[in-house]
Amino acid sequence: MGKLQAALRAGVGVLAFVILSTNATVHAMEPPPASEEHELRDHCDRPVPPPPIDGATATQEQLDAAHDAVNDFMRASNHYQQCIRYYIGGREDMQRMVKGTLPDWMYRLAQEKIDANQKDKVAVGQAYNDAVKAYHDKHP
Repeated sequence: MGKLQAALRAGVGVLAFVILSTNATVHAMEPPPASEEHELRDHCDRPVPPPPIDGATATQEQLDAAHDAVNDFMRASNHYQQCIRYYIGGREDMQRMVKGTLPDWMYRLAQEKIDANQKDKVAVGQAYNDAVKAYHDKHP
């Protein structure tokens, strides 16, 4: 398991990981090459959040379908985040074979993608919870 993968699993941000790592090599703040960013994007598909539902006007069947869509999205999001971690871990392993380290932008890009998806997960969960509350307020 790569150091980034272990740090991400432990909940340590990438920036903190780079700062805390004793054998991290500091790289210039260079932007990612377009091919590398596309490779990460093409390798791991970011799931699309399901549309929100209006709990005040929804039927029980619609609420159940929304529940299933939220659960599917959460599973797909977990898979997406794990895909990014595995991708970065694999790249770390390949880079170590040539006695180098990955550039900082690659870690930042991976963390930005994970953070953005995590925000989607929170928003989807909150929207669904709000819909359930509105449904129960309307149907006591």
